[in-house]
Amino acid sequence: MNGTSLVEFKSGRCFLGALPAACDLLQALEDVCKEYRLISGVFWVSGVLNQVTVGTFDHRQQVYVTNTGEGLFELAACSGGMTWRHGHAFVWAHLVAFDDQGQSSGGRLLSPTIVTSGRIFLQELQAESFPESLLEQMDMAIFKPNRANSAQGP
Repeated sequence: MNGTSLVEFKSGRCFLGALPAACDLLQALEDVCKEYRLISGVFWVSGVLNQVTVGTFDHRQQVYVTNTGEGLFELAACSGGMTWRHGHAFVWAHLVAFDDQGQSSGGRLLSPTIVTSGRIFLQELQAESFPESLLEQMDMAIFKPNRANSAQGP
């Protein structure tokens, strides 16, 4: 192959549900990962937000530049993945949201992003192994959890 590193997954459990009103989206996704003991998965979320916080990565400074908006936003697209790393639920996602004037905002999902109403579809992924080196190749090292998490593992 042309240098692409892949790990084969099998489909595990599949979930469809509603997110609780007034929850922080990133925290809710981490909670799902813990509650359902997910080692790895991918998800898609849609709905309405009343606060959105996104980051865009400044490659020169190696930091996220954050933007926060308040008001009602249509969550047009939010997709990402989750895994269990170093004893923590680890979620990464990107989103695009629109305000009532049609202005869009997008970037990496950060807290606080507050859900008014939301739907989630989640597909669990199962693999015999998921090497840490692959996560590093995928540049996940820059996507560190933004809060300490006391859970011991799924």
